[in-house]
Amino acid sequence: MKDSGKPGLKPGLGKGVSPAKQSVSGSSSQNKDRDIEKQLRGVIESDEELLQFQQIREYIRSHPGSTVEDVAYALEIEERVILRYLREGRLLKR
Repeated sequence: MKDSGKPGLKPGLGKGVSPAKQSVSGSSSQNKDRDIEKQLRGVIESDEELLQFQQIREYIRSHPGSTVEDVAYALEIEERVILRYLREGRLLKR
């Protein structure tokens, strides 16, 4: 595109669009892209996964010494889900 020749304006954006406004729309788009990437990598949990994690955590607190198999059976959650939370360090005592 052709340069407008005016400082503070990016080519092709037209009159009166300040650099600050330009970056706001860009950062919003970048944040959405980051959220999508996090979802694809499994960083952001769905509501169902969050509920499962909370159920697992509460069960373990109520039944100390439970095995993965005990928790999975009692809550009807797959063992692999519980093992993932253990691997991530989310079920460790802090």
